[in-house]
Amino acid sequence: MPDIAPMTLRDLAGVLDWAAAEGWNPGIDDAAAFYAADPTGFFLKRVEGRPAAAISVVNHSPAFAFLGLYICHPDFRGQGHGLDVWQAGITHAGRRTIGLDGVPAQQANYETSGFLRAGETTRYTGRLPRAVAGRAFDPDDLPMLLSEDRTASGVSRPRCLTPWLAGAETRRTLVLGAAGHVEAFATGRRCRDGVK
Repeated sequence: MPDIAPMTLRDLAGVLDWAAAEGWNPGIDDAAAFYAADPTGFFLKRVEGRPAAAISVVNHSPAFAFLGLYICHPDFRGQGHGLDVWQAGITHAGRRTIGLDGVPAQQANYETSGFLRAGETTRYTGRLPRAVAGRAFDPDDLPMLLSEDRTASGVSRPRCLTPWLAGAETRRTLVLGAAGHVEAFATGRRCRDGVK
């Protein structure tokens, strides 16, 4: 039986270091919001006590989960450890629809597991030419923002978005629209390199 167990926040910090080494540029405190949504959805396989492979499958609702942070430490690649955590994560999702943001090099592998490509991500880098319009998030905005997100994504994600939108020293949410009205919102978060 593979040595796979839920990650602690300390384990998660180590796995995010692996992701940063691969150029994924995770947000400095992104993990806390996702971990709050489903702390049992982060899996780590150890081989002879050493962390070898990881995955997150965050169950956001009874119908939807999101898969991410699927990574194997370079010392353990090509030995089947990634497949072991993959299967643990898929099992955790149960019968939920699973979304993921897959790197292009792995898309064929995801298709063999039954995933269908629904779009693509375009990433831009650079400096914003001016300050971004908007007002700071107010806790009274939360119900409206959760509703807007549910409308846009089709999924209710309050356990993740509540801490995400509330912000932190490294993250700030801006809202476009007067108090009591939301036209749009965005969260900027400091990453290991720049801001996303």
